[in-house]
Amino acid sequence: MVTEEDAVVTDGTGTATGAAVDSDRASTATMVVPTRGRSYGGSQRGFGPGYRGHGGGQGSKGKKRYGSPVRTNYRLIVKNLSSRCSWQDLKDYVRQAGEVTFADVHKQNRNEGIVEFSTYQDMENAWRKLDGTEIYGCKIKLVKSQPA
Repeated sequence: MVTEEDAVVTDGTGTATGAAVDSDRASTATMVVPTRGRSYGGSQRGFGPGYRGHGGGQGSKGKKRYGSPVRTNYRLIVKNLSSRCSWQDLKDYVRQAGEVTFADVHKQNRNEGIVEFSTYQDMENAWRKLDGTEIYGCKIKLVKSQPA
């Protein structure tokens, strides 16, 4: 078992961050490097200079991975959609034909969905390629639509 005297936290590339692992975190640390008594610029106990916080996530400085959905005028209505199909399933399925910016299902009408694309060409390609195909065992019908 790694103890607080034996290891420091690294930044994922093997470079020490200067933060030592305390005893209650040593067993759950995701990456530690034996120090063999060396110091990496921080104190051997507690959190010294270079400590970057908990979790290793992007924090407030990182960019969001997903933003708000972008609504466009390049829209297809998906008819005869299975009730098992979620908006994520529909978006993932249609993404093979073009860049999908928005998808929703079962809101206006049951067994119908809506998919919006970043360009007119992506919408046309999806309509030609996917009209009449099956999702969850249901043959879908794609209808070009104008925004309400």
